[in-house]
Amino acid sequence: MTLLLDTPPDPAPGAAETHWVSIRHLQRAVAYLGAQGLDSAAWLARADIAPECLHNGDGKIGLAALERLLAIAMQELDVPCLGLDMA
Repeated sequence: MTLLLDTPPDPAPGAAETHWVSIRHLQRAVAYLGAQGLDSAAWLARADIAPECLHNGDGKIGLAALERLLAIAMQELDVPCLGLDMA
C-alpha cells in the first residue's frame, strides 16, 4: 500500500527526488469519481492506495500513486481530459 506521511522524507544522497502532493488532491479525485459512479474502494485498491489516507487532510501522498489512480479513472470513464472535467 502507498505510504502516507505528514512530512515527506528527504531523498537519500544520489537518489532521484520523490515528489509528493497534498492528500487533498486525492480527496477531490475521490469525490469527483464517486459522483461519476465509480466504486472508490475498488479503484483505490487497484492504484495501491490505502483508503485510510483520505482521513488525513494535512497529509501527503506520492505523486506517482495519484497519477496511477487518475490513469485508472481515465480508462474506466473513457475521459482523456479528466483534469479538465474535474476542474
